[in-house]
Amino acid sequence: MGEIPDLAESLVLVEEAYDAGASEVFVVKIEKYDHRMENSGTLVVRLPKTAKRRKKALEWCNEQNGYQGFDPEDDEGQEWVVVSLD
Repeated sequence: MGEIPDLAESLVLVEEAYDAGASEVFVVKIEKYDHRMENSGTLVVRLPKTAKRRKKALEWCNEQNGYQGFDPEDDEGQEWVVVSLD
């Protein structure tokens, strides 16, 4: 995913999202390349409903988006957040 070089490291990133409290993580916009290679630079993360878990999950999403130069999102009760990895 994104600039991550292999599947194992990509899975670590997804586990980080869950460890931060994400309820669900979807990898979307998957592109296929030669030799059965696939890549995605976009995650869609479902935020939890509880305030404490929600805050931590949104912080993780904002940190990931910050690496790409995006401003952080405020918690406005949104259910989903798009995370850009490249």
